[in-house]
Amino acid sequence: MTGSPYLTLTYAVLGGLFMGTYPVPIKTKAVLKANVHPVIFQLYKSTVVFLCGFLFLIPRLINPGTGDVPVYVFTYWGIVSAAGWIPSGLLTIFAVPIIGIGFEICIAAGSSSILQFLVFWLILGEKVKLHSCGTNCSFYLAPIWLFFIILGMVGMVYSPQFKNLPTWLNGGSYIRVDEENDENDENNKEVLPPLLLSTNNNDTNYNSFNADDDGSSSKGLIGNTWANAKPFSCVWIIGVTAAISCGISASIQYSAVTLGKEYEQRKENCYHTTKACSPRLLEQFNDLGSWYVSFGIGAMLVTLFCILLLACWRFMCRLYFQNDKRNVYHKIPLIPPMHFQIMDKPIIAGLFWELGNVFCTLAVVTGGNAIANVQMLAAMLITSGLWGILYYSEIRKGNAIVWGMFAMFTLVMMILLGLEKVE
Repeated sequence: MTGSPYLTLTYAVLGGLFMGTYPVPIKTKAVLKANVHPVIFQLYKSTVVFLCGFLFLIPRLINPGTGDVPVYVFTYWGIVSAAGWIPSGLLTIFAVPIIGIGFEICIAAGSSSILQFLVFWLILGEKVKLHSCGTNCSFYLAPIWLFFIILGMVGMVYSPQFKNLPTWLNGGSYIRVDEENDENDENNKEVLPPLLLSTNNNDTNYNSFNADDDGSSSKGLIGNTWANAKPFSCVWIIGVTAAISCGISASIQYSAVTLGKEYEQRKENCYHTTKACSPRLLEQFNDLGSWYVSFGIGAMLVTLFCILLLACWRFMCRLYFQNDKRNVYHKIPLIPPMHFQIMDKPIIAGLFWELGNVFCTLAVVTGGNAIANVQMLAAMLITSGLWGILYYSEIRKGNAIVWGMFAMFTLVMMILLGLEKVE
């Protein structure tokens, strides 16, 4: 299916707009105060994706098409793809409060682009453009664009900390030089909780990290104390590492679609002639049909498996510390609290992600990967960056402009890298 360039652009912009907006609810005050465990936030998201997937079967019910093919055709590759998406979602939920929306999305997108390109080029043998520089002389531009992407990502990491920026650059630096010697924040900093424990409980308001020595809980919830971490602190580095890992997991998600489709097509000897593939195979990987249902089923199964793993881990820790009844693992539930009072936030995030995924798919179907992916990526990075700077004030004054320059530079390099692929 092909469409006009303007239709493709519209789909791509809408897809990037929704994809760049879906992490915004993760950093709302209500979510941070409740200290929602990432796996619970993801459970709500996965439920939305699971339920919305069946909506794609409505056109098939109205117009079944080939009578030999069922309305829905399952493929296990949907579960494989979801096995990459769930860790990516968990890491996004974990990293966004720590390092910010715009930074997390840009780092994750950059690392995903680098990994996908290297894997498909060096391991799977996907061809890239070879440029000529004369007789018996040729070179690749792809490694150069890869280097500049990494350089741009490093610039985004350091730009919030730039000092002594000129005043004409939107008023100069946001971070003052005299803050370098300010040790009050370090001395008064609250002790951080162990990673991913999320002990806030709606029924008892108990929080073991805010408990007195006798085990009694203090009033109120302290929320997510890892949020808005100081740049280059240990927690901030963990957040950046999570963002990079998010990009790696996202690469698995998207690679599963490509590799799975290629594998099944080769089994039917129709890899180079897609029209020769069976209608059943085509429906299995129908981006606006059965694929979303299989992906939604996989998302729910993988999410529930992660919850089971977490419960088993906490139970094992209870057994290990069975002689230490004051240990935190004896005071938290095996399954984190559901936080029904903020369930609208992850549901909204799931809806935005679903809408973004649909419009991104429509953009690729109507305009092809080369053009549509570039447009979607640009819209997503710009949207997430604007949300982070304008709504959450993650970076201010001249540092925001410098960050934007590095972000645009990274985006241009990612676009150039994408153009090096041989279609």
